[in-house]
Amino acid sequence: RPQNWWCDGSIDFAGLKRTCGAMALSRTLEMTGAGKLPSGCYDAVFENMCARSLVSTLMNALSGSALQQRNSFLTDSIGKKIFPEKMSLCDRPHIPGMAGSTWYDAEGIATADMDIIREGKVCNYFLGTYYALKMGMDITVQSPSAVRFTEDDGTDCYGLMKNIGRGILVTGFNGGNCNPITGDFSYGVEGFLFENGEKVHPIKEMNFTGNMLTLWSRLLLTGNDAKNWTRWQIPSLAFGKCEFSGL
Repeated sequence: RPQNWWCDGSIDFAGLKRTCGAMALSRTLEMTGAGKLPSGCYDAVFENMCARSLVSTLMNALSGSALQQRNSFLTDSIGKKIFPEKMSLCDRPHIPGMAGSTWYDAEGIATADMDIIREGKVCNYFLGTYYALKMGMDITVQSPSAVRFTEDDGTDCYGLMKNIGRGILVTGFNGGNCNPITGDFSYGVEGFLFENGEKVHPIKEMNFTGNMLTLWSRLLLTGNDAKNWTRWQIPSLAFGKCEFSGL
């Protein structure tokens, strides 16, 4: 039964790596004997390949369609400090040679560097012409081009694990959903229990539950290991006191 995968990429042919198959096999073998842990609160590190899903939920909540229809847990959040001080996200669409760089969005609106969240404060919504007019607000862009964290803690996924000490490393989501109005979520996850910063046992068939605003309020560390070939530069992320359900 297929158990794991890996992907890599480059914006130019010369930069393509030839290790994807070996990495996929290694990750699959690591999952041998995976099982559940006792339910409870664990500190957690989300690997860069899956941390994007958590950021994507925020971007969806800041979109004009969700906000105008009041189908967002970030309704009326502009200018408010909703997130912790260390939380800063931006859109940088004009970096030469980077995936996601573009002069215009899908509607033809000129793109520009834009703070999305700065030191915890919501700075901008994603508003194309239609939803900007409906909401009586200034046009920005329809959607983000190249999202990235402004600051990081200078280490990769394994460095985050060393800093945390003991917890769960989440390497993948297996279904689940997030309520767009309340921010309540439940996701199936797989990954590893780690102790002293080292993987000790693979896990699967566990659920990760909570609320998006509560989760982001518990952001502990931001990695520096974003995949530079992806449009969204999302690194590994560490959170405290996450609810996991298992045995």
